[in-house]
Amino acid sequence: MEIRYLEQDHFLRDFFPLIVELECGSHYDTANPQHREWISRRVGALYAMSGNAISLYSDEGTPMGFFFLLHDRGLAGVRCFGKKGTIAMFGLFPEFRSQGIGASLLREAETFLLRHGGECLYVDTYANNAGAIRYYTKEGFIPVAYHPGENGLDDKGQVYLYKALI
Repeated sequence: MEIRYLEQDHFLRDFFPLIVELECGSHYDTANPQHREWISRRVGALYAMSGNAISLYSDEGTPMGFFFLLHDRGLAGVRCFGKKGTIAMFGLFPEFRSQGIGASLLREAETFLLRHGGECLYVDTYANNAGAIRYYTKEGFIPVAYHPGENGLDDKGQVYLYKALI
């Protein structure tokens, strides 16, 4: 397996279906060009916010999954900036799930963050995604907030989790 840090065009090319699954789920309409444009703008905004696509490929070069990590390194000489990282997206293609691969990617994201001055990591997930909440808790995250209705009043909301890295 190989870890790659991808530029925006390569990230969209190799992981577009997985990004759609994570960001839109069943709401994505392949016949609607606005939907594809929205995904491209969403990813572009993440890159503009100092984002890093930490991607995993098989030995044969097959895309397996990724973490999209946000980390603003802060200001030189100012201790209170640049200490927090946020997982903006995390996904594995279905054939690579439940094999410990996600944990390997998470370790890479944590190592990257520590190497660049980060001290803690945040992630959020849908409140009704019990599997993701269990996974993050198993990986040392603790739930710190619940935002009901964050994605609209018909949505269960988001659960935010935190992990200290040092």
